[in-house]
Amino acid sequence: MAWQTQRAWRKKMEKNKKHTYLHYALLFLLFTGGGAAAGAAFSASGIEIYISGSMAAAGDVILKGVGENMILLMVLDVAMAVILGELSLSRMKKLSVLLEGAEDEEADRLEYKIEKAGSVGIIGSQIAIVAGIILVALWYSDFSRNPGNKESIVLAGAVLLIAGCFYQGFWQVRYVKLIQKMEPAKKGDPTSMKFQKQWLESCDEAEKMLIYQSSYRTYCFMSVLLPFLTVVTMLGHLFYNTGLLAIFVVGFLWIAMVSAYCYFCTVSRKRKLNRD
Repeated sequence: MAWQTQRAWRKKMEKNKKHTYLHYALLFLLFTGGGAAAGAAFSASGIEIYISGSMAAAGDVILKGVGENMILLMVLDVAMAVILGELSLSRMKKLSVLLEGAEDEEADRLEYKIEKAGSVGIIGSQIAIVAGIILVALWYSDFSRNPGNKESIVLAGAVLLIAGCFYQGFWQVRYVKLIQKMEPAKKGDPTSMKFQKQWLESCDEAEKMLIYQSSYRTYCFMSVLLPFLTVVTMLGHLFYNTGLLAIFVVGFLWIAMVSAYCYFCTVSRKRKLNRD
């Protein structure tokens, strides 16, 4: 009886395995054929010419706008980052006061709100830094086309960018210190190269599980986003001559992400083997 059950199970597994291969082949043909059909229709319609012209016109408008309002845009970028960062920290401080005397269920709700407020500040700081870098790059592109613009403007823009980056780093140190004030068990110096390791070691098992789950979901998200961006940058270069550098950068990030994941998985397995 046992061998009959085992044989039936093996047949079922082999059948499922064949279905998996067939499903993959059908999905591959569907997406490949759909992409080829969409590309042929896109090329035959001539719409890429219209889009290319519109993109060129929009690019000229953006470059001109940035070139004429560089300092104003950089000041706004830094000001918005400071306002958002200070509001985020202020919100966290107010919630931390309420957390001190909260019961279990209320404490969980307040911790969620604190995490949300901190996330808004962190995301805002990253957006501000990237926006500042883009503004400086756009201004330099406009300057190379119109040398009449004063070089002192880009110097002032660079100074504002550096000031913004300094504030963002200072804000993140304050953020870590605030968390450590609320949770004295949290360890680590935010200016140390070993901060991430020290912080993780001071987390309890529930917090570590949350970090691991978030990291894995981030990996899954980037595993979809980076291949998609690689294809987009390739098509952008084919149709609009956007340049090869974007393809190389996104492709390198894709390879680096997968390689890092595989490397650390292997290292973790090896450490576990050595402990056993």
